[in-house]
Amino acid sequence: MEERTKADIEIDAIPKAPRYIYTVDYIFSNPFQSAAAFVKRKDETGFHIQEFYEICVISRGDGYHVIEDTVVRAKKGDVFIVPPGRRHAIRGGRTVDVHYIHLSPKFFEQYLERMTELPTFLSLFEIEPLMRVSGNTYRHLYLEEAALNEVTKLIEQLEGVWQYDHASKLIVEGYMIVILTIFCREYEKLQTRVGKNASNDKFFMDTISYIIKNLDKNLTIDQLAHLSGLSRTAFIKRFRDTTGKSPKQFIMERRIQSAKKLLATDRSISKVADECGFYDAAHFIKTFTRATGMSPIQYKNMQTDPSS
Repeated sequence: MEERTKADIEIDAIPKAPRYIYTVDYIFSNPFQSAAAFVKRKDETGFHIQEFYEICVISRGDGYHVIEDTVVRAKKGDVFIVPPGRRHAIRGGRTVDVHYIHLSPKFFEQYLERMTELPTFLSLFEIEPLMRVSGNTYRHLYLEEAALNEVTKLIEQLEGVWQYDHASKLIVEGYMIVILTIFCREYEKLQTRVGKNASNDKFFMDTISYIIKNLDKNLTIDQLAHLSGLSRTAFIKRFRDTTGKSPKQFIMERRIQSAKKLLATDRSISKVADECGFYDAAHFIKTFTRATGMSPIQYKNMQTDPSS
């Protein structure tokens, strides 16, 4: 991954504040819609944030993908996965064609458990974006010509498809699962070529995967340090150097993110608290409110759509 400084592309000229904030309700206003695909030719976007996953497939041209303060060269075949809440932009003087995918929280609520069975799903959707945001060198997904053509054709078939009932919803979601499976297949090939254990990759992948899969448990620093084979002090330093956050900060952020997804379901507040590893409902309510500015029930009421 080739990184450029702000000075390299005059990044200071780009406004730091996001120009747009795209909410789930704005993009997925149709209760049947959980995914969307579209193509932008000669694209150049200002900084924006979305409340859902955005995937940018560079299908032509040469430019830059900016996520938070990290600038990465973007060329044909590159795929950039952007988690919710990340400020990002495509730059390149309108010379880049981008095939976009948007995936709502409802999509992941329905299919996440099955998708995590794919060997590289967590690495691709959780670890790689985090590494890129923290400024660490980590190889993002790159599609060779055949795989790129396969994916762009699928996206173009989905562009403009209106999900107006359960049948059309299932068709679109089926296409999306095929696309995500191709991504994971190609990322596994890429990791095999470059070596999975290079640099901090294996340490980070193993640690983060364990945290994500065990959020409902009492995760301690001593336990994680032991699993990594490091002393407590060395583990905390290496984790902070890699992610820019302490292990406790990262775990709590993951618990809040997981809680947001579960609050969009019919689970009770107590059940969400238990599944996300909070001590009890009171601890969950206090922590969630402090982190988001609203109580879990307020957030749940905003997300729950009785017509879906």
